[in-house]
Amino acid sequence: MTDDTKVLTVITPVYNGARHIERCARNVLDQDCPGVEHLVIDGGSDDGTVELLDQLGRQIPTLRWLSEPDRGQSDAMNKGHTLARGRIIGVLNADDYYEPGVLRRIIELFQASPDIERFIGACNVREPSGAITYVNRPRITAVPGLLMGFPHPVNPTAYFYRASVSARVGGFDVDDHYSMDIDFLYRALAAVRVRYVDEVWGNFVTWPEAKTTQDKAAKKASTRVRQIHKRYLSTLPNRQRLMVMMARPVVVLTRKTVNSILRPRDTLKRYMGKIAQASGFNS
Repeated sequence: MTDDTKVLTVITPVYNGARHIERCARNVLDQDCPGVEHLVIDGGSDDGTVELLDQLGRQIPTLRWLSEPDRGQSDAMNKGHTLARGRIIGVLNADDYYEPGVLRRIIELFQASPDIERFIGACNVREPSGAITYVNRPRITAVPGLLMGFPHPVNPTAYFYRASVSARVGGFDVDDHYSMDIDFLYRALAAVRVRYVDEVWGNFVTWPEAKTTQDKAAKKASTRVRQIHKRYLSTLPNRQRLMVMMARPVVVLTRKTVNSILRPRDTLKRYMGKIAQASGFNS
């Protein structure tokens, strides 16, 4: 349902997100990007989210919203794709946010590269305090490379795709409430032309109450990802599958080694910064 006046649609699925939804809407508005619509799909919230959306919808002409019971985030995403008017799709969870100027940059990239159907960028992974834990830079965009253990995009604030992609590869699995974005990502990477751009576009905040954070803490996330990997590995030609299986232990070990060296240094910097801030040294 594209509209020639709408270049890009940002889809936000939300359920009981009153704590974050206004900041989310303001973040898209503050992009100050012509041709953008913000489409919020609410799952029937009862915490004040709907009332806030009603107020915001009166204030922000580019904000559209729908609230009705659904089958979860995947169902909301599928509704969003059906209702989106833009030729380019972005996904912004209510508790995450874009870097300034990102949407203009995305439109420029797609207009300059009509053969590219999906752009992937980098993403800050942040603590609720705002401190950056690390930067996710998923430079490898081929499915075999991801199956080898190279990092995949951890959050949709860092990727955008043409609206036609979902029609080509199918929607989100409504029975999957946790890893549906990885499954959708792999299907898209296998079917369309993708380009990585080494720029930070989004911010993924690891709120402790978020379902992804809780899923990871319960050690269920890695099991789901392994299941997806196994499924896609089985679709590769025999020679490519063997190559992936041989390379994966080396890639995973190398990444763990590098992270063990770099992450403590980053953590030390963050905590030294907090100490300096508390002491007034950097005020």
